[in-house]
Amino acid sequence: MKTIYILLTRSGTLLSNLVYRLTGARYTHASLAFDEDLSCLYSSTRKNGYTMFPAGPSREYLDRGVFRLRPDVPCALYALEVSEEAYARARRRADHMMAHGNLYRFNVLGLILCGLHIRWQRRRHYFCSQFVSEVLEKSGAVDLPKDSTLMHPSDYTTLPGLECLYTGPLRELPQRQQMELSKETVELINIKCHDIRKQLYTLGSRVPTEELDELKKAVDIYDSTVKTGNETLDVLLAERSIVCKGRGIQLDYIADGAKLDFLKPGEVYSLFGNALDNAIEAVTPLEPDRRYIGLQVRAERGMLLIRMENCAAEPLHFVDGLPQTTKGDARWHGFGVKSIRRIVQQHGGTLTMQAQDGMFRLVALLPLK
Repeated sequence: MKTIYILLTRSGTLLSNLVYRLTGARYTHASLAFDEDLSCLYSSTRKNGYTMFPAGPSREYLDRGVFRLRPDVPCALYALEVSEEAYARARRRADHMMAHGNLYRFNVLGLILCGLHIRWQRRRHYFCSQFVSEVLEKSGAVDLPKDSTLMHPSDYTTLPGLECLYTGPLRELPQRQQMELSKETVELINIKCHDIRKQLYTLGSRVPTEELDELKKAVDIYDSTVKTGNETLDVLLAERSIVCKGRGIQLDYIADGAKLDFLKPGEVYSLFGNALDNAIEAVTPLEPDRRYIGLQVRAERGMLLIRMENCAAEPLHFVDGLPQTTKGDARWHGFGVKSIRRIVQQHGGTLTMQAQDGMFRLVALLPLK
């Protein structure tokens, strides 16, 4: 079984207030997510996150747009257990609509008529809860009590089979707090490391040299200042650097994060997070002198080049362009690598992976926008 998450909110925007006045419902917006972290939400909403139009099927992020500007709005998070087949169908449908967003529009008239309990459907036009309802119903994930054009966000609070995970202000939603905590933790660690270094310097000869060196090494593990020009990549590299130092892994990176601005935060985290996690797991069991990971992010001839390499323990063979180990380790051909390929392809890029001379290399090329 797999889990699909439904996030309900009332954002307090002009449209949200209009719906609230028409219906009196606690929630006026609905979004879908396919991972527990809610790293990427799917809905029919503002395409740029801030202005009302253009609008239509689009991705949303907890730390961007209206969600970022209005952290005190009420929200509720529900979980829906579905079969793996229904999950895959729902995700494919949602991703397809995102990839062809220019073909879809926001169903303004349908939204107003929904508030008046009048069914009205127009081809390729969706309001938020209609989008969520159609994705779930057509994938076989849920049986709706009424037509998708009449489904209101608050209807999901009473839909059988859904488990309520959280109700309260958006700022206290655990997934949002985790995002903020990651940023705050990195910043706090850097401040503390700076303070400890100053104290160690003042101790000088009063502490035996060997003990002083050990203390400095311990501080170095948590000294994780990263400034690439992209906040999401900064947090990710800082967190993974701590893991690498703790495992004796040499992580080298040269990254022009400013060139990643056309990628959503969730895409940056998924792309680089999956690639780094795979590399860390691959080199951890190796001999200390082979625990190496290298990352480059730079612009080259109008393209964004992402290149990652790491030492490999054994020869790899490839199935459908994705690497597999001879021991059948599913890590390499699981969802993580497929997620990397999907993000690259969605932006019109190419992804190649190869293993040669004891090294695994991943190269992604994406057109700069």
